[in-house]
Order: sequence, then structure tokens, then C-alpha cells
Amino acid sequence: IREILVGVLCFNTVGRPAQWTSSDLRLFKVVASVYSGSRRREADQQELKRANRKLESIVEFLPDATFVINNRKEVVAWNRAMEELTNIPKSEMLGKGDYAYAVPFYGERQPTLINHFDDVDIGQWRQLYNFVEINSNTLYAESFVPFLNDGQGAFLWLTASALYDENQQVIGAIQSVRDVTYRKKSEQALRNSEERYRRLVETMNDGMGVVSSSGMITFVNDSLCRMLGLGKDEILGSSLESLFPDLLNGGSLAQWHGWQLPPGEAIEMDLPTRNGTTVPARISPAAILDEDGDFLGGFAIISNLTTIREAEANIRKLNENLEQRVADGTRELLGTNAALRQSEARYRRIIESLQGGYIFYSQDTRRVFTYVSPSYRNLLGFDNLEALCLSLGDDLGLVANEDARYRAQKSILGFRQSPWDMHVT
Repeated sequence: IREILVGVLCFNTVGRPAQWTSSDLRLFKVVASVYSGSRRREADQQELKRANRKLESIVEFLPDATFVINNRKEVVAWNRAMEELTNIPKSEMLGKGDYAYAVPFYGERQPTLINHFDDVDIGQWRQLYNFVEINSNTLYAESFVPFLNDGQGAFLWLTASALYDENQQVIGAIQSVRDVTYRKKSEQALRNSEERYRRLVETMNDGMGVVSSSGMITFVNDSLCRMLGLGKDEILGSSLESLFPDLLNGGSLAQWHGWQLPPGEAIEMDLPTRNGTTVPARISPAAILDEDGDFLGGFAIISNLTTIREAEANIRKLNENLEQRVADGTRELLGTNAALRQSEARYRRIIESLQGGYIFYSQDTRRVFTYVSPSYRNLLGFDNLEALCLSLGDDLGLVANEDARYRAQKSILGFRQSPWDMHVT
């Protein structure tokens, strides 16, 4: 026991003998003991008050909204952050009992997480909260409360713990409340975005795969599985090198030249499939780096080129067939032209051997004469065909009779005419 000097007890011996009896000494001890105990109790009470003020100061300025109740479930602390969260000043809450601290959150008086020290079954709390976990003397939970934020509600992260005296008797409890609505909405938005992109990746026609920095395949979509003829359980967790042994050529994954390709460029190679065949593919890779530029892994979009290769083969075959058909048609055309020239030559010889005159002209409105037989030229006295054609085409100037000129003009315009007599000058 630590001895502390708390005062001095003096006795006046004036008028009495200076000798103390044993009875006097016992009386002195009793008086000293009583006085010492009183002083100690006063010191303890002062120390307790200082501790309470210190605790109240700590609770008051905690960043999380916090309140404390005693073993009668009366609010004994309601800090500044709690006032801001609930819009209820501490003056309206201090001393309130009967679960009054639940009203700002749930709109009614009911047990909350701070009441877990009442030996309430933990299974009951799991039915009331989205998440509950107990660790030693502390209970953690997550809940949506409908009455905060002007009735819009809020997601709260709750922490509650019982308070004990020096004899391990429960004297109250403390609960901290943190508004995690923004975090929850961000997490939900992230999950929604992730789900949209996952659906996009899963339903895209091209294959996609993700690999870790160690070379382990961590994700593949259904298109890549169909392309290779393998199931996801056969691919996930396997090494990239075991699946595509020719991809790295024994080099380091982090130093693979595919990560250095400019945007828009890709690698074309044949990928092995389950049945031992290969599938032509176009691989567009991209590295995944952290903020320091260190390699974390990568992903690639893999396009099946089988249809494109088949189309290219068909185009080459069509081109070859077209070239052959053009060559055959050219030979046929050349043969036809030769036959026409031979036929023209025969008919020309026949016409030129006749004594009568014959004129051939085009079937448009230009009235261009294309041929006049030699006998006709000789009859009209023209030395060459060009001079005769010009004279005949110049408004039929050589035609003397008007009826013949009219019929000749209609014949040139394409109207069929019966034979007629034409007088020329």
C-alpha cells in the first residue's frame, strides 16, 4: 500500500501531563485513519471528475458521430459530430432514456447496436443489419437508416462497445456512427459499371484475355473459349506460355514486344486449339502498369481471322476465274472481229463489182454518208469518196427533184421509204 501524507494531526497538551497512554495512542490512530480516508475519497472524486472531463472532451471532438449511455440507457454524451449528423443538439438528448437515441435514425424508440451488451442474440442483429461482426467486446455493423438526410436515408457504419468499471461491471456503452452513403453509392456505381463492361466483354464477338505479371491467365471471355475449343476452367489459372508456347519465344512477359506496339497495330499468328489444329488470329495487346510504371500484367483482344482468310481465298479464286474469263472473251472477240472483217471484205467486193450505184450512211441525224460505191462515184464524176460524201451531205445539193430530196432526208432520219427515183446534177 502506497503511503501518502494527507495532513498533520496535532493535540494540545497544555494542562495535562506530557505522558501519553496506550488508550490515547489508539484514539489518535482512529482519528488519523478517519481523516486520511476522507481526504483520499475527496482526491479520488477529484481525479474521477478530471477523468470524466477528459473523456467528455475526447468524445466531444471525435471526428465520428458518437454518443454514450449509462446502464439505465440514458444519454450521457452526445458529441458535436452527432449533432451535425442528426440535427439534434445535445441539450435535447442528454439525460434522455428509453431508447430515445434511436428516434433520429429509425423514427421510433427501439434497441440499437449500442444495446448489444444486454445479451441480445447476435443472430437477431444479423437480421436487422446488412453486415454484423463481433470482435472481443466490440460490435461492428452496417445499416441503412431511413430518417437521416431529410428523409432520404443514409448508409451508416456502426461501432458499439460496452463500458466497464474496475470490477468489470457494465456501467454503460458507447457507439460511433459514420455516414458511408457516398462510399456505398460509389461502390454501387462501380459495380454497375463493372457489370456493364463485363456484359460487353462477355458478349463481344472477339476474344479477350487478361494475364497477371507472373504470366497466369486470370480472365477469358466466352468468345476466346469457343475460338480455342476450351472451357474456362481449363484456361483460368494456367500459364500463358503453356497455352501459347510460340507467343513469347522464351522471353520475359514484361519485356514482350507486343506491349510496345503503337495503337492500331497488332500481331497476326496461328493459335493452337484443342483438336490439334490452329486458328488464324489477330492479337491487339495492351500492358497494365501501376502509377510508377511497373508492369502489373496485360490484356489482349483476339480476333478470329478464319472468315477473313476464307474470304481472301475466295476473292483470289474469283480474280483468277475473272482473268481467265476475260482472256477467253478477248480471244472470242478477236475471233469475231476477224470474221466480221472477212465478211465485210467479201460484201465490199460484191458491191463494188456491181454496175449500179449504192450509198451507205449512218442512222443518226448527222447525215454522214459512210460509203458510196465506185460505180456511183464514176457516174457523178467525183474522183474520191470524201468529196462525194461532202456534196451528198450538204443539204443533198446534188438531188435535183424535190420529192427525192424529201425522201432521202426522211430515210437519213431513220424512216423507212419505198424505192424512189432521184435525179442528180
